[in-house]
This record gives sequence, C-alpha cells and structure tokens, in this order.
Amino acid sequence: LSSNLAVSSSNGTNRLWVVNQDNDSVSVFNSNTDIKITEIAVGKSPRSIAVAPDGRIWISNKANSSLSIVNPTTLQLQQTINLPPSSQPFGLAFAPDGSAGYVVLEAAGKLLKFDPVSGATITSLTIGSNPRHIAIQNDSNKILVSRYISPPLPGESSATIQTNGHQGNYGGEIFVVNAGTMTIDKTIVLQNSDKQD
Repeated sequence: LSSNLAVSSSNGTNRLWVVNQDNDSVSVFNSNTDIKITEIAVGKSPRSIAVAPDGRIWISNKANSSLSIVNPTTLQLQQTINLPPSSQPFGLAFAPDGSAGYVVLEAAGKLLKFDPVSGATITSLTIGSNPRHIAIQNDSNKILVSRYISPPLPGESSATIQTNGHQGNYGGEIFVVNAGTMTIDKTIVLQNSDKQD
C-alpha cells in the first residue's frame, strides 16, 4: 500500500519514517521512544515511502521525477534514480513476495514496474489520467491503482449529472492490474454518494 509513512526495524530498533512533503526530506523516528533520530534530504516534493525487500528505504519525488534510496544503516541518501521528465511519481510500493517494485507516474498516467534491487524499469502500463496510489494483494498477483480525479460524469457541465446509465455506474475508478502480464483485468467504479455535503 502506498503511503507517506513507513515502518522498519534495524538492530532491534523500530523506526517510523515520515515524508515531509513541503521540506523535501524524510524524518526518521525511534518508535520505541518517540524520539526523532534524524532528517534526511531527498528529492523535491516527496510523496510516498516504502521499505524494499532488502531493507532500503525508497521515496518517490513528484517535482523532480525521481526515486530516492536511503541506506537504513547509515541513514544517508544512497542513490537517486531518475524517471521520465515531468512524469510526477506518486504512489510507491513493493510486491510482498519481493519480486518487483511499482510506482505510479501521475502526470504520465502510467504504472511503472521496476527491479527492487537495481531500480531498472521492467515494464510499464498506461493507466489513464490522474492515477496516484497503489495497493498490492498479499499474493503479489494483483495491483490496485486509484485515480485521484474521477473521469468527467455525463452532464457534469449541466445541472443534471448522471451517476449511472445503460453501461452501469459512473464515478471514481480503481484499476485492477495483473502483475504478471501488466494488463488491466477490470475497472472497479466506485458508487456515487447522493448524501448532502
């Protein structure tokens, strides 16, 4: 599950890693004592953080389209991986079985699959506009990608917005991606709420 928080353990110390989106950094806390250990500079506008299978800490940086990798032992920035220019990486997660890492490129409308050790791109899938977060099933076979902005609804520019029609419901979307083939198995349309704001 992509998040701006991550937990890890190193030499018996439990750690909480927190993305500082407006400070271009990540803070590390000892979660046993709640004391801040350090703050590490990463790329511009970091958004998500994840612990790789080898224990390294990966961060997606939206503004400069990169991934930062932090060494959990030295607490230093170890490597920066550049992604396609202006792609705006957002959601970041690793498959539970350790086989791959995934990052959502919000501006490019893509899901990128990469090697969890080298960071080399394995393949990518065009999802559509405004994807942001991802979740991976326990068996590592399915990836769920959510859209930040719902597609325009029929009648949205008028006083009569249609939330359903002959093809089913209209609304927010979650794409179910087959991790092996990197294809969209289905699209889940979220139910529209008709409750008062």
